[in-house]
Amino acid sequence: WMIFLFACLAPLNVVARFSPSPGYRMWSFDSLGASSVNGTQRTLVNVNHESFVSFVNNRAGELPYTLLFPSVLGETLECDVVPAFLAPGLLEKYPSLVSWTGLCKGRSSVSLTYNLNVPGSLSTTFFKDGQVVRVELDKKSSDAALYTIRRYADSEVSPDFQFITKEPPKFNDEAALFSNFLSGGRHLDQALTGLPVPPNVDKAYKFRIAFLVTDNFVAKLQAQGYATATKVDVIGYLSEILARLNGIFMRELGVFFELIADSEKLICLSNVPAGCGNWAPAGTTTSGNLLDRVGEIIEDEGVLSTDYEISHALYDVNNQFGVAWMGAVCRGNVTLRSGVSGVGTLNIDLKSDSFVVDLFAHEVGHQLLGSHTFDFCPDNPNYEDGFNFGPYSIPATAYEPGSGVTIMSYTGICGANGDVQQDSDPYFHSTSLLQMRAFVERQVNFAGCPNETIAISIAKPTLQVEVPDQNGTPTCTVPVGNFVQLTGQVLNPDNTATYYYTWERFDSQENTNYQVRANPRFMTQTPRADQPIRYLPNLYLATYPNVLASQLEEIFP
Repeated sequence: WMIFLFACLAPLNVVARFSPSPGYRMWSFDSLGASSVNGTQRTLVNVNHESFVSFVNNRAGELPYTLLFPSVLGETLECDVVPAFLAPGLLEKYPSLVSWTGLCKGRSSVSLTYNLNVPGSLSTTFFKDGQVVRVELDKKSSDAALYTIRRYADSEVSPDFQFITKEPPKFNDEAALFSNFLSGGRHLDQALTGLPVPPNVDKAYKFRIAFLVTDNFVAKLQAQGYATATKVDVIGYLSEILARLNGIFMRELGVFFELIADSEKLICLSNVPAGCGNWAPAGTTTSGNLLDRVGEIIEDEGVLSTDYEISHALYDVNNQFGVAWMGAVCRGNVTLRSGVSGVGTLNIDLKSDSFVVDLFAHEVGHQLLGSHTFDFCPDNPNYEDGFNFGPYSIPATAYEPGSGVTIMSYTGICGANGDVQQDSDPYFHSTSLLQMRAFVERQVNFAGCPNETIAISIAKPTLQVEVPDQNGTPTCTVPVGNFVQLTGQVLNPDNTATYYYTWERFDSQENTNYQVRANPRFMTQTPRADQPIRYLPNLYLATYPNVLASQLEEIFP
């Protein structure tokens, strides 16, 4: 077992400077207040589009902006925000696009995107007290000023998101980084063994991302009402999903991505004439085939290899989903920098976490050398017993029972015999963070990777875990059938930081049937703020077994 703790990193170089002035009130609570529609709880607010446009135009250059936001519980959050995630050159071309991030009083963070030319395009995400809170256009109303506030846990799950097949992440056996462990059948982490990796936990890294957006993906955006046939609308969508992605990667990994200045060159509005639209010649009908052509297409459209560190294609072809090169950031060969997220046959909301987290963030995780963390997925046709790369369980990181629940797991695609829950929780297992952070620092410090480094002022915490002492030796003996309470604490807390705790299994159980009671079964749980205690098995579920019928029961063997 391992307790994993992280401090919430300040987004970019924002300094919490809260103005004594009241700030700009983003919205007002709707007269309907909190309500229930089709069983889904929601809090409704109104956004005055014209007022917000006037605020932006009249306050240009006065940074940071102080904004007042309502939360899901009705209180008001005061936040300081600055422009982020869009290259300055891109903003010069499309001044109507707003992409902000910042800090709020009470040690929460916020990201906001808006197209000032499109009422109803506002999207806001908060991370507060370990919970994700989303503000998005209310889909049950035709009013472009009416928005819904809800916790991530209350989000609606698409009934069509039931089962998908992902292609394996790809490997390049010509790359020195991977040659040893591929030939020897060793795990990804071992490729980094022996490399001098500085413990630069006080730094955050920016990488420039180039999106290739195919014409059929644009058509899907249009069908869902998220874009017209204009590049500015598509870039607005990209800024929104990138803000969601960055909220996760910055908080947990100290990494964020910036949309490149020439992003419009890589948006395909039609499959004719030749060029960007001609992304699907004969044979390019699978995620893997497109993956091998992304770098070539980007170069053909006039975007240089020195203009980006990572690339990702969004497309829509039947039965094709996600695939990515492992360890793709800053590769010398641009073909190996790419990843692909495909919608396939899913009738899935392209702004939902079912797509942005379960698929897109999962593939980006592979691009940062993160491997799979699930241990049992028997109903997926791509699953095979034994040691395999790709969609198969990876023995050295098979820490999560069944399909798993974190981003690098296979949540929702392992069928009735493997699925633990329907959608991923929006965070990484600690083994994923160890893999990805080591890879990022290796690329930055030893591969000459271009990037922007941001200083982080939060000190690295020292963690103490309470273990009973017997005759001078830390020992923990658990009587059969008893519960265990695990407790940890930070010895050198930084009063400017919020600490989030989770206890996770750190032993591989690859290909272990989690439904057999002879096998131990403990779930990874979403990190919670300032709560370092974990009961094994879950005391609440054991006391009230019928309250959360969808939750997997935890057991000792």
